[in-house]
Amino acid sequence: MFKPIVAFALLSALLLSCQNPQPASPETAEKKKFHLPVIVQDSSQEKVTLLEIKAVNPVSFPLMGKYRFCDTLKLQNEGPYMDAIKQSDIIHEKGSIGIWDSLNTDGFQIFADYKTSVHYRNNPYDQTRFYFPVYIVNETDATKLFFGKDRHAWGVQEAKDTSDYAHWYAIECPSYDFCGNGNFGVKVGPGEFIVLIVPKYNGSQTGSMRVRVQVDHTSYVSLRYEGSYHQEQFRFDMSHPSLYPARVSRSLIDFGIYGAAFKRFK
Repeated sequence: MFKPIVAFALLSALLLSCQNPQPASPETAEKKKFHLPVIVQDSSQEKVTLLEIKAVNPVSFPLMGKYRFCDTLKLQNEGPYMDAIKQSDIIHEKGSIGIWDSLNTDGFQIFADYKTSVHYRNNPYDQTRFYFPVYIVNETDATKLFFGKDRHAWGVQEAKDTSDYAHWYAIECPSYDFCGNGNFGVKVGPGEFIVLIVPKYNGSQTGSMRVRVQVDHTSYVSLRYEGSYHQEQFRFDMSHPSLYPARVSRSLIDFGIYGAAFKRFK
C-alpha cells in the first residue's frame, strides 16, 4: 500500500523539479549586455568645428582606451593617448609575439554612436574637431585581440551615393604610413570594449553612412546612421599632402580597402 504512494510522491517531485528549473548561477545572472555609455568631457577652451573637406579624406581613428562595460565614460580632450589601457594588456610589436595562437580577432561587435559628439584635438598643432565614438565590444566569454598602429586604429567611413544606384562608397582612406614599426595588440576581456573616435563632417547633404574598422584580417561594419558629407568626398584629390603616393592611390581606387569600394570616375 505504501509503495505506490511513495512512488507517486517521488514521481511528482521529479516532474515538479523539471518544471521549475534552478535559478541561474551568480556568474550567469550578473553577465551584462553592452549599452552605449554617456560620455563626459571637460569643456573645450577653444572653438570646436566640424571638418570640411571635398575629397576622399586620409584618416586613422584615434584609440581612446579600453574600458569595462559602464553607464558613464570620461574621455580626455586631447591625445592621442592610451593611458586607459593597462600595460599588461598591451602586446607590443606584432611580429615578436607568439600569443596569436590562443587569441583571435573574431567575435567582436561594433557600435557607432553618431548622435554623440566628442571634441578632440589630435596634437597641439591641430584644430579641435567634432568626432563621434565607435565601440568595439566583447560580449563573449573569451578574451579577444584588438590590433592598432602607434596610437590609432584602421578604418574608414562609407556613404550611400544616391546619384549612383544607391551604391556604398568609401569617403575616407587610410592615412599614409611610412613606418613599419608601432603595431600592437590589446587584450580585450569579456565585458570590455575599445573606444575609437571617428570624424564628423560639415557637408552639403545628409544621408546613410556607416563605418568599417579593420582588426588584423577581420573587418567590422557598423549599422547605418544618418550623417553629413559632401558629394565631392567620393573623389580622390591627388594633391592632398597626407594622401598616399599617386601610384598607391590608384591601387586603392582599383581594389578598395577593408572591403569598401571607391567610386570610379571616367
